[in-house]
Amino acid sequence: MREKRNVLTYLAEKEWLIMSLWFGLSFIGAFMEVSRNNFNNYRIFKDVFFHVIHQQPLYIPYPADYYDVNLYGPLFSLVIAPFAGLEIHLGAMLWSLTGSAVLFYAIRQLPLLRMQQNIILLLCSMELMGASSWFQMNQFIGAFIILTFANTVKGKELWAAFFIVLGTLTKFLWYRRTCILLLYPQSQTVYRLPVFMGRGHVCTTHDHIFSPIYYSMLL
Repeated sequence: MREKRNVLTYLAEKEWLIMSLWFGLSFIGAFMEVSRNNFNNYRIFKDVFFHVIHQQPLYIPYPADYYDVNLYGPLFSLVIAPFAGLEIHLGAMLWSLTGSAVLFYAIRQLPLLRMQQNIILLLCSMELMGASSWFQMNQFIGAFIILTFANTVKGKELWAAFFIVLGTLTKFLWYRRTCILLLYPQSQTVYRLPVFMGRGHVCTTHDHIFSPIYYSMLL
């Protein structure tokens, strides 16, 4: 007698469907907004790169270029650098799809069965479409958190520490990433490396990270 399967399990068995939904919805969400020239977040991100290389303040308003203000650190300029010099519509599309690919890779690194990974991808695909349409950094942030966890479980403390540092120095949310490490108190390297590397970051950002505008936006 054929074993009964629920719909979610049935769908998760279809690799082509998972890939199509994950990247297809991401593409559709981003393309719809690009076609309307509605990508303010990407304008902010792109200009971080140019503000850094021209040594301009990062956390003040630039109303002539975009609305809202930047909340990302100087290291973020390296993350956005491959996209900043592209034509803005192309850069926005590639930024969004790259975020989807990075998060896809991170989920594939989780210590789960392939079927379980597929279920996560399936359930998150609609949320990814929303994040892609807003050209957010959330896909990368989520990937950094997942990769920190996955590498800690695998005993790769240096890689886990690397993703904490990368995420923290990109956007100052270290407390969100290090909470997961409380489950692994034996991984001392994971705690120490971000502290040492973080000191250099504070020195390089000097007065910018102490901007009242920056902290008012975090509240």
